[in-house]
Amino acid sequence: MAPIDWMLEERFESDHYLSGLGVPLMLLRAGRDEVIPAAATDRLIAALPETPEVILFPNAAHNDIDDFPGYWSAISRFLGTNEVALRPPGPLPGSTGLPDPGPAQ
Repeated sequence: MAPIDWMLEERFESDHYLSGLGVPLMLLRAGRDEVIPAAATDRLIAALPETPEVILFPNAAHNDIDDFPGYWSAISRFLGTNEVALRPPGPLPGSTGLPDPGPAQ
């Protein structure tokens, strides 16, 4: 049994967990993914309550997608665009929860 074989028998119910998040989603898709079949990705996208932003890297494989131009800039743009929507409710860790008094006079 190859090291990956045990994972192929496991069920990853990503649609179940992602559908309840209520935040914008981005899916980075490797066109030559040898681990996750394209049909599984298609089913995930179809099962979500809202269509995620999908960025396709047609020549990327599962383990080298981050080497392709545009990968990191897509993540940076998505996080910047959706910063407020992705922020957890309540004060940020390390903050007092009080309004910022601004610069000292």
